[in-house]
Amino acid sequence: MGITLGLPRLRDFLTEGLRATFEGVSLYLNRDELLQRTPPGDARPVLVLPGFGAGDTSTMVLRSFLKDKGFYAHGWKNGCNIGPDDTSLRQMTSRLDDVFSRYDGQKVTLIGHSLGGVYARELARAFPDKVDQVITLNSPFGADEHSELSIRLMLHLFHIAYGGKRDFTGRAPLTDFLTEPLPVPTTAIYSQTDGVVNWRQCINPVGKNCENVEALGSHIGMGMNLQSLLVIIDRLNQKSDAWAPFDRQKYPDAGFPERQGHESYKMPYKPKRPYGQNSKVFEYKDI
Repeated sequence: MGITLGLPRLRDFLTEGLRATFEGVSLYLNRDELLQRTPPGDARPVLVLPGFGAGDTSTMVLRSFLKDKGFYAHGWKNGCNIGPDDTSLRQMTSRLDDVFSRYDGQKVTLIGHSLGGVYARELARAFPDKVDQVITLNSPFGADEHSELSIRLMLHLFHIAYGGKRDFTGRAPLTDFLTEPLPVPTTAIYSQTDGVVNWRQCINPVGKNCENVEALGSHIGMGMNLQSLLVIIDRLNQKSDAWAPFDRQKYPDAGFPERQGHESYKMPYKPKRPYGQNSKVFEYKDI
């Protein structure tokens, strides 16, 4: 890869809390209008995974909105997300099994915020027979050893947490395959004003049944963002066998950026690794 993607802009980092508060207030004021302008849900199951350092409380607003739309939205019930260890990965697998079984084998839509989106992608890669689609919110699945300092430190901490038995940062790091296409449709929602991670780490390479959608918002507030919620509802209202990319022209008054950042961004080349289609993240074992 050979290039450093760089830190988010300082201005965006310093205003994260303020902008997230604004997104929450905007949703509160426009919630009924958004509920009315979008079609009702079809009672499909949804599992929402929180970001690093957060738990189900952080996704409560999103899940409440989805429930009011007619979807069965569930939290991950795994406490605070402190990174991938075998216990946490095993619990996520069990949680997906629980939701899948509760609805008589109906495939589950996975929505993940930040690190939760990385989990969602790898759950779908490991268990495609149980996952309908994946929607990520500001999720740095493109992170690697050339990422910003905060991401590199986090990867090293994960490596240490595994006692050095999971190669996040070494010669063939675990992150090398995270951007590989998924076996299910996936939508990556990102923001160029993300104040926590560089938006370029949060987008899909060009490929079949995957897409990127830019929304105007903060990192921590993306689960309350009006544009993000509009994309999520639009994606959830598709039939599983008729997936098509999001068409922002259907929502001309929603304020989506006319020129989306990913459309003019050329992703650095990443050499292919011989991992195949299976997830290496969810191949947990006792350590």
